[in-house]
Formats: sequence, structure tokens, C-alpha cells
Amino acid sequence: MDNNSRPIYLLIVMLFFVIAIEGYYIYDLKKQNTASMGSLVTHSSYAPQQSTIQNIDPFVQMQKIQQQMMQNFASFNAMFADDPLFQDAFSQISVSPISDVKESVNAYTIELNIPGADESKIDIKTEANRVSVSAVSERRSDTNSSNFIHREFYSQHFQRTFTLPVDADTDALRSEYDRGILKLTIPKKAND
Repeated sequence: MDNNSRPIYLLIVMLFFVIAIEGYYIYDLKKQNTASMGSLVTHSSYAPQQSTIQNIDPFVQMQKIQQQMMQNFASFNAMFADDPLFQDAFSQISVSPISDVKESVNAYTIELNIPGADESKIDIKTEANRVSVSAVSERRSDTNSSNFIHREFYSQHFQRTFTLPVDADTDALRSEYDRGILKLTIPKKAND
């Protein structure tokens, strides 16, 4: 297994593990509900048939499942948070940055939240009416820089593609990066 495919395999194993745990909890919850439903139905052969089935609210059941999933994810993250192998796997995943897209009379404006990105590592590509942005945000924290008693390195990859209306003139795109916000201005083509 080469280093490039290792994060993918780790994510697949983690996903399988989480799905197996969640499947068990959903099965267990269904088994408990079925058992409680059987004990709620009472009838007598001599009396008129009456059933006292408790109302089961599906939203309450979904909320219980969601709470259990959140607890499982929290415990899973706590187990592997300090493992360098998992930190390496998560650092290779691209994240879609939060963005705002606005339209004015003369242009389209896209604002992307890319905190800590080095402006020289922001790549903007255009093709027809598509704009693709990729960036790398890196942080270093050094304590005792000569002997490295403690050192942390963090790298986050961002990637996002936007398809604009056909009147967007992507060849005239202007960009500016200030305090973690990348602002792209794409003028509209002149009407002929």
C-alpha cells in the first residue's frame, strides 16, 4: 500500500466501523420497541377487545438515534485524536470552504472563507463559465525550535468549483485575499 492510498483505506475502515456500530444500535432500538409493543397490547376473550398501544413518536426515536450517534462519534474521535496515522489521513482530505455568491448589475462576486491560506498557494482556474479554487492552509506551532520538545504542523486543503451563468466573463476575473477571505469578482459580458 503506497502512502497516497493509505488515507483512503483508513477512511473506508473507519466508515465501516461506524456503520457497524450504528447498525447495532438501530437493531437494538428496534428490538426494544418490538418487545415493548408486544407487552402493550392486551386483550381478553370475554371482554370487548381493547388495545392500549402507546403512541410512539418517530421524531423522538430519531432524536434518540441521533444522540447515540453523536456519543459514538465523540468517543471514536477521542480514541484516535492523538494517533499520527489518523491525523495524517485527515490532513489529506480537501474541504469545501464556506462561500457567498452575490450578483449585482455588472458582476458576480464570490467570497470564500479560507483562513490561514498562503496567498501564493491559492490556485484559481477558469474554464468557460466555471471557476475552480484550490488552496492550502498551513500552520506551525513550535516550542523550543532548536530541539523540538513539542512541535505541531497542520495542513488543510480547500477546494471548490462554481458554475456561473453564461454571461459571466471569467477571463476578466479579479481576485483579492484579505484576512482569510478570498474575494473573486467576475464581470458580466457586455450585451451585444
